[in-house]
Amino acid sequence: MSGCHAHVRGLMDLAQTCELGRGAALDSRAALVDASPNRQDGSNEARWSRAMAANSTETFQSPNYPSNYNNNYYVEWCYTCPNQLTLSCPDIRIQWSFFCWKDALMVSGNGDWSYCGQTSLTYTVPAGRMLSVAFRTNFLITARGFQCTVTCP
Repeated sequence: MSGCHAHVRGLMDLAQTCELGRGAALDSRAALVDASPNRQDGSNEARWSRAMAANSTETFQSPNYPSNYNNNYYVEWCYTCPNQLTLSCPDIRIQWSFFCWKDALMVSGNGDWSYCGQTSLTYTVPAGRMLSVAFRTNFLITARGFQCTVTCP
């Protein structure tokens, strides 16, 4: 297993999955195309990592945003930065469930968190740590999803 291609779905394993991919750096535009729910191989999974330069910002979003995301989907994003990283997701709309066990936005890098329902988040990762974000959906209900910004000051 290497890169963000390791098949790991657990929240606690998310940072380890991205850690394996530390050497991979994909262009964000190519990664968003790869995250399409209509990939040629029929998969609903996508993974990518990005080494950010200082004074840069990246934006990522759930598939089809601002329209509803698809069922049975898994995508993860991994970021590194020479400084602290800040993740900001001002408008999250994901199927709600207790403990976010259905659809969830999972974040790791300075503790592990799962988000679902209608919420927002700001999350800071100390310098030298990796930010790992994963989004998984089940087979039932869909919602609008999210758009997030990662900042490397």
